[in-house]
Amino acid sequence: MGEDGRLAIRSYRMCFSLERRIHRIDRWRIPVPFGVPLRGIGYAVVLLLGMLALSRFPVVGPALAAINPALRLVVVPCCGAYLLHRWEIDGRPAHIALFSIARLHFGPQRIVAFRRMPATDTVVRLGDVTLAPDESTSRLRRGTVRGPATVVLRHPFRPRAAGSALRVSQEEGAARWRGRQVTLRAGQRMVTR
Repeated sequence: MGEDGRLAIRSYRMCFSLERRIHRIDRWRIPVPFGVPLRGIGYAVVLLLGMLALSRFPVVGPALAAINPALRLVVVPCCGAYLLHRWEIDGRPAHIALFSIARLHFGPQRIVAFRRMPATDTVVRLGDVTLAPDESTSRLRRGTVRGPATVVLRHPFRPRAAGSALRVSQEEGAARWRGRQVTLRAGQRMVTR
């Protein structure tokens, strides 16, 4: 609240993001100031079921059985639910953010036509590609061409060798009808400035 008694609203999204909460059960009012969020109850139920499922595993089960049942079946799910309810990544609730992270790590790394693409090391040679400046300028564009490639330059240029790279700078003058051809082998590159 400001000094003049006004409340600054930074985003209307926050005003209209309504969250379902339970304030009372039948006639009994829940002794929590703003009620219990339904999402938090859902997190607590999932964590409780997770604890019950983990207690059935051969190695983890005896370790969990050593913990007090009140701590294991009440405190851990309630605290975990509170933390998950408060935790947001990029404004998304915890369950959606965790699902997105899992999908990123376990999903396909490459997708083609909405299907998983297998990883390949095959090199594909595409056909000739013609690049031309648009109508606003006739200058060489900045860029890098990696070999193997054949480049035709129609503008006057000054080449300069620098290791395995050929640096090309455009010089003054009109474009030529027949261009000069530069052939790059594998591992070579041409850098235009």
